[in-house]
Amino acid sequence: PPSQDKDVVVQVLWLRHRGLGLLRPPLSVELTRKYMRVSDLLCAMWWFLFLPGALGECLFAPDYTGHVTIPNSVTSIPNSAFRNCTSMTSVTIPNTVTEIPYQAFYRSGLTTVTIPNSVTEIEFNAFRETPLESVVISSGVTEIHLNTFKDCTNLDNVIIPVSVTSIEAQAFMGCTSLKTIK
Repeated sequence: PPSQDKDVVVQVLWLRHRGLGLLRPPLSVELTRKYMRVSDLLCAMWWFLFLPGALGECLFAPDYTGHVTIPNSVTSIPNSAFRNCTSMTSVTIPNTVTEIPYQAFYRSGLTTVTIPNSVTEIEFNAFRETPLESVVISSGVTEIHLNTFKDCTNLDNVIIPVSVTSIEAQAFMGCTSLKTIK
């Protein structure tokens, strides 16, 4: 079934993000509209080279409103997973995700985001150059890395909890509309 194929592709992307070793897809999977069979290794290499986001694609397609719901089964978002995904305007990140990785939403169409309590780190460039207007960072976050929200020119409201002990250089540089940091 198509949903199983998509799950396998997602697992392979997670393999790529976590060093090709934590999750293991079936011995062979059928990809690209049921006309190409590849082994685990070739599948992993294929998706390593053509990771959604790097070419302006979305790891999970937005619905008609532009919203993406990342499934609860996801524990790790790959680097650049939603990079250049301009059709995505909002996202639900499940409490199973523990970090927002490098360039996860870089240049996406996100306008608002709430970081769940399970997330402890927001890696560099994670939300850089997005049209974010509002960000709520939950109390699990302890680190905001370099350039995380750099050049989010529409960002006017950020809520940072006391749990954040480190905000690296230029995390909010270029946020020219920023009025409120709580």
